[in-house]
Parts: sequence; structure tokens; C-alpha cells
Amino acid sequence: MASLTDEQQMLLETAADLAENEFADTAYEWQGETPWENLETLADHGFLGINFDEEYGGAGMSEFEAMLLNEAIGRVCPDTASFLNSLHMVAPRAIDMFGTPEAKKKYLPH
Repeated sequence: MASLTDEQQMLLETAADLAENEFADTAYEWQGETPWENLETLADHGFLGINFDEEYGGAGMSEFEAMLLNEAIGRVCPDTASFLNSLHMVAPRAIDMFGTPEAKKKYLPH
């Protein structure tokens, strides 16, 4: 099994602590609704779009780091992790990878 880098380990621990302190009280209560408060908290801590190019507001990390983040959040609040996964791995990621510069500027966070 591969070891995590110091940066990956710090990401995992920071996200786990954040989830435990911020999301545990409302976990499993979303019933299919978007957990906007949790997503805003993640955004405030710089955890949205971590696998997007830095030029467009991301952290320039890989999908592996995005999945580490998702795993740490999902252990506490699966609903938040589900939405986080969609943000990191579906449409926004496709725009980041394949979109024109104009589309990236319009749709990705700055």
C-alpha cells in the first residue's frame, strides 16, 4: 500500500477535523437536499475545487487528493460527500479539463 505524502496526510486530517466539528450534528438530516451550509463551510476553508487549476481558483491538486477529501467528509456526512464528489469529479471538472478559456472563466470559481 502506498503512503500518503505529508501534504496529503495534512489534507485528510484537516478535512476530518472540520467534518467532525462542523457537520456531525446535522449528518444524515439532509434527506436529498443540498447541504449548502456545509458546502459553504468547505468553500470558506478552500476545499472546493481543490483539483482545479490554480488559475481558476483551485488548488492544483489531483483527483486523488479530491477523493481523500471526499472520504474524510463522507465518514461524517455522506450527503455532503456526495455533493462534493459531484463538484470535483463531474461537470466542473470536465470544464476544467476540456473547456475553452472562456468557459473556464465563466463557470469555474476564481
